[in-house]
Amino acid sequence: MNASVPAGAIKKVEFFQNDTKLGEDGAGPYALSWTNPPAGRYTLTANATDDQGDTTLSSPVQIIVTPPSLHMSYQNHQITISWPSPNDYILEVTDSILAPVIWSSAPQLHLISSNQISVTVPVGPTKQFYRLRAP
Repeated sequence: MNASVPAGAIKKVEFFQNDTKLGEDGAGPYALSWTNPPAGRYTLTANATDDQGDTTLSSPVQIIVTPPSLHMSYQNHQITISWPSPNDYILEVTDSILAPVIWSSAPQLHLISSNQISVTVPVGPTKQFYRLRAP
């Protein structure tokens, strides 16, 4: 996406997702990292402000964010859960999905190899429920 001002020098560029300000940058090259947005469709714009206070809004850009693909396998009384890396998704566990559900971080060690994050969970006598959550 490009944002410019007709006269003067750019002093800052603000970045928006619809009407929500994601952040701003006061030094060129103007950029913003939007880390781990939820899956969905978004409209992004940039608003450039020059040294005289004049602003210019960029043309909107449409993006689609997809959730990570999750893979699970079972072998030798263990379940291996894996998803693409890098990302900051958190594997959480609970003993019950009846309200109120209390989730906590899964205690198992996360292994990273071949652009995959994997967690191996032993299958025990009690039920456990897992979810992958964006921070």
